[in-house]
Amino acid sequence: MRWLVNLRAFQYLLILPGLVVFILVILTGIYGNPNGAHNLSIVFVWILWWFFLIAFLVPFGSRVWCAVCPIPAAGEWLQRGALIGKPTVERPRGLGLKWPRRLRNIWFSTFFFMGIAIFSIYLTTTPVVTAVLMALLIGLAVAVHLVFEKRTFCKYVCPVGGFLSLYSMTSILEVRARDPTICEAHVGKECVKGSNCGFGCPWMNYPGGLDRNNYCGLCLECVKACPYDNMTVRTRPFGRDLLKPHRETAEAFKSLIMLNLALLYLVVLLGPNAWLKDWASMRAGLPSYLLFVAIFFGSSLLLMPGAFFAFSWLAKRVGGLKGVPVKRVFVTYAYALVPLGLAAWIAFSIPLMQINWAYIPQAAADPYGWGWDLLGLKSFSWNPFLPGLVPFVQASVLLLGLAYSVFIGSRIANELTPDRARARRSFLPIAAYLNLVSLGFLWIFIG
Repeated sequence: MRWLVNLRAFQYLLILPGLVVFILVILTGIYGNPNGAHNLSIVFVWILWWFFLIAFLVPFGSRVWCAVCPIPAAGEWLQRGALIGKPTVERPRGLGLKWPRRLRNIWFSTFFFMGIAIFSIYLTTTPVVTAVLMALLIGLAVAVHLVFEKRTFCKYVCPVGGFLSLYSMTSILEVRARDPTICEAHVGKECVKGSNCGFGCPWMNYPGGLDRNNYCGLCLECVKACPYDNMTVRTRPFGRDLLKPHRETAEAFKSLIMLNLALLYLVVLLGPNAWLKDWASMRAGLPSYLLFVAIFFGSSLLLMPGAFFAFSWLAKRVGGLKGVPVKRVFVTYAYALVPLGLAAWIAFSIPLMQINWAYIPQAAADPYGWGWDLLGLKSFSWNPFLPGLVPFVQASVLLLGLAYSVFIGSRIANELTPDRARARRSFLPIAAYLNLVSLGFLWIFIG
């Protein structure tokens, strides 16, 4: 693995297959069958990619998708002046501006994600809309790379980036320094500046001091650049980053927003009320759609955070946390929601694969939906895999997430007070909140 990672072409070889598929997604979305079930753009992006991203890549690979993502590739290659080798210019191309300090968090990417999510019914069913979105993201990535330094787009702008930043804290994979004292003593800092072997960290991190996954895109340039072979990839227990005392308000709100969106989309797409789906798809008219948008933003930014703030206030009172601001209680305990939120999104994604898996070989054989049979797989018919088990699989995944959220919450309670008895008491309202939200999900899954 070390020999492979140190190849100058390593990341290029990872990106290239995805880039080919990405271009095919855009072409099939524009020129292919407008029926999403018979078009590669919908099937590959919103069934195959989405399921594997949520269910496998994030919990087991952290932000490994960022290492292979083709969206920023063109912009980064233009900025570096190189596809594989060393830069052809002393100074990277573009203006190289720094991203505004106040936006150096996941707020921008969160609102970008929400702005796209309000059109999710169209995105997941209309191939041309998916194609246009992908093309626009590539164009935006190129523009950001030519104006701002390094991978500013991936770190602060990409709508999927904030999602990955939050949930990568649950992952079992990390890039870290073997011995941080070596990094502290070495003045060259090639992992930041680059060397003859590799570019410096494009994510603008100091790899030798990494202690969280949030902004590490696993490009492994630091592994190549380090002259002491001190950077490594290793596994660790699930959710270790959630126990780190580093807390950010933007991440706290993101955990609540994503939890709310998982619940909202389950109600809209899988709930018994078809009129909600009509509102979200604009079939019921513009006024109904605007009401859906109001519910979407209101519940995400006000209702769900407001309810959690009330439980945080209660946690402060029950725990007797004198001198601890409610805001600190709110932000600290919000990290306990992350495992439950990821489990909810995995549960949401399970029917996509379990019910619609047969569309994948069909789309591979006939990507444009023109009647081709390139791989001899066209004969696959729609055949859900054990559909009767879907609710129970969803419930099991959710309960596992709930259990881990309770475990994490009980651990981080000790950050608020050295008195363990008070810490345990303060967590009781948060545990109640976690259980109430889980009951809401379970009601949707199994009634």
